[in-house]
Amino acid sequence: MNLVVQDGLKEVGVSVDRIRAAVRWVRQSPARLKRFKEFSVLEGVDCEKSLTLDVPTRWNSTYLMLTVASTKYITSNTYLDSISYINTVLKNFHTTEDEELKRMAESMTLKFNKYWGDVRKFNLMVFIASLFDPRTKLGYLNINLRGMYGNELGDQVYQLCEEALYNLFNEYKRIHLNNHPTKASSASSKPRIHLEH
Repeated sequence: MNLVVQDGLKEVGVSVDRIRAAVRWVRQSPARLKRFKEFSVLEGVDCEKSLTLDVPTRWNSTYLMLTVASTKYITSNTYLDSISYINTVLKNFHTTEDEELKRMAESMTLKFNKYWGDVRKFNLMVFIASLFDPRTKLGYLNINLRGMYGNELGDQVYQLCEEALYNLFNEYKRIHLNNHPTKASSASSKPRIHLEH
């Protein structure tokens, strides 16, 4: 994701460089920093965070510098939502009249497709992990995949995910029953797991 965002930031590099230079200038002197904080209070800037200088090769530090906010922790069950959201934003930017945003989107899409464009190249667990969130159902996964890859390819990836999920469950069941042989007879009569769509 860092490389995807870096390619996008190159298109607005001048703006980011100006902000970086301003932050560096303010932070180089305790007197300047104190004066900056005083002006922030006068202007009614409601922010408890201090100015931070980024590491240009890391987009998340650039994000923190630009927004002066806390980081958001991504967990595996929300990763699919993040990927899907980025994909949607990039598609929308391709149709914007703002030429700068369009160039950013084109550059970022190339990098995005390098990692997420070919379904044969990434681990399906990224998608399957979202199903372990009790709010997510198989139908929601299918909608996301169709949105990212189109109906036909999205359905194919969905089938692979569903199949892999059942295989994971059956493997878990096999290991569990081997470790608890007394439960094997009662478990064998239970129906196969059914997931809500």
